[in-house]
Amino acid sequence: MRAPVQVSENVCQILSRIAYFQGMSDEALSRLGERSHVMTLRKDDVLVEHGPTAARNVYAVLDGQIHLGLPTTDTVRSLRIIDPVMTLGESVLLTQTAAPYRAVATRKSKVLVIDGARWLHEIKKVPELSWEVLRHLAQRRLEVMQMLATSSRRTDLSRVAAYLMEFRPRVPSESFSFELPARKLDIAANLGMSNASFSRALQHLKKDDVIQVTGSCIHVLKASLLEHVAQV
Repeated sequence: MRAPVQVSENVCQILSRIAYFQGMSDEALSRLGERSHVMTLRKDDVLVEHGPTAARNVYAVLDGQIHLGLPTTDTVRSLRIIDPVMTLGESVLLTQTAAPYRAVATRKSKVLVIDGARWLHEIKKVPELSWEVLRHLAQRRLEVMQMLATSSRRTDLSRVAAYLMEFRPRVPSESFSFELPARKLDIAANLGMSNASFSRALQHLKKDDVIQVTGSCIHVLKASLLEHVAQV
């Protein structure tokens, strides 16, 4: 296993630019950054290993992408994609349990590693950070529930259609475009289906002129029809 590379950067300045930590005083940011550092990971580098680890931290993705997966006997069950400005590790710290996932870089990534003991100390002292952590975990819980609702739909086609509809702008539009946030195989695993089934569903929607697919870019042509397919 290759070891991630630790780099020298001004951690306090980085913390001040992350919404998660905005509202904290310079003194609190300085304390939080005392034992923290930035590391770079190459594709397939492991950030967090599944099971008990000697060090428990909070990780903020600055660039790249981290995939959380649950190793099983014959495969890895995809759990979540962590994109820039997102974090992971809070639940493991707060519950003092072993990591239930394996965190791996899907591409070259830069991650801020925040010392777990210092983070726990600060959330007890800084109300702004405590509130942000609570809001953050609540949002994450809602996202998990949404994904469970999507993955429980009856057919592969309706699952994919429902997933694509999640990217519809807040102001309803009959057509919209977006970039898939992760590899198709990871999205498929999150939806409880194979990569081949996910690709077939996309091709079916493309054949019916509901969407256009160009690489990882999806252009929805008929949102009302896509929504109907999601309900079938």
